[in-house]
Amino acid sequence: EAYCAAHDVPFVTDESNFTDVYARNRVRLHAMPALRQVNPAAGVAMTRCAALLRQDEDYLRIQTDALLKEAERPFGYDAAVLREGHPALQSRALMRILALRMHCAPSFADVQTVQRMLGTGGKAQLERDVTVCVYGGVLYFDRPPRQAWQAPVCGGEVILPFGRAKIQYFDAKRLQNIHKQDLANCLCCDTIHGELFFRSRRAGDCMTRANSRCRKPLKKLFEELRVPAPFRGDVPILTDGEHVLWAEGIGCDDAFAVRETSGTVMRIEIIREEK
Repeated sequence: EAYCAAHDVPFVTDESNFTDVYARNRVRLHAMPALRQVNPAAGVAMTRCAALLRQDEDYLRIQTDALLKEAERPFGYDAAVLREGHPALQSRALMRILALRMHCAPSFADVQTVQRMLGTGGKAQLERDVTVCVYGGVLYFDRPPRQAWQAPVCGGEVILPFGRAKIQYFDAKRLQNIHKQDLANCLCCDTIHGELFFRSRRAGDCMTRANSRCRKPLKKLFEELRVPAPFRGDVPILTDGEHVLWAEGIGCDDAFAVRETSGTVMRIEIIREEK
């Protein structure tokens, strides 16, 4: 209004601005005058506060991203990492996690429920088809276990129920160019015989992890890796029909590990596409 008066700009005032029909009018006509009685610069102070809160929120968003990245696991989130996060970040992280599956925005009560579960474990149904669990130190959304499946290895790509497996073959001399973390996904082709295929875990499956002398059931290894029970059928197992050669997250069996004398190497990469 001051600008219009100073520059001789005509304007029309909407008469509804002076009624209490709309919430914004009640704030303008009653709340703001009351605040200005306490502090004549209330409007300026509120604008400055909003600008500072935007800065704070931007920083908290970045920190929340980092917390989620640290806590993320193949089938859920590390409950201990989330639990140790600052409460301001923890609540934001849980809000984002829950929003991925819930049909409406998570409530404060929903977030509080999951916060308690981070320390105690347990299960809570937040919506009719959304149940969140914390077991074995992992926060995840419950679901029915996947049915048994099998997929033969033909060519460089294998279609899996939840994504794809990429297969590469190369000379062992090129191993020096492979990242150390990827070595667990490399097998010595010289020791592989028979037809290969991926499948889900079966009762009695056992492995001896590379550079280990201890043979363990896959069930035990999954427990050690904190893979939630409903998702163990999602872990691809490579087999020749008689032996377990490799399992995602565990690596290759010691009998099929790459050695200095290896010739051809097989490298496996799992690409998950299912939400």
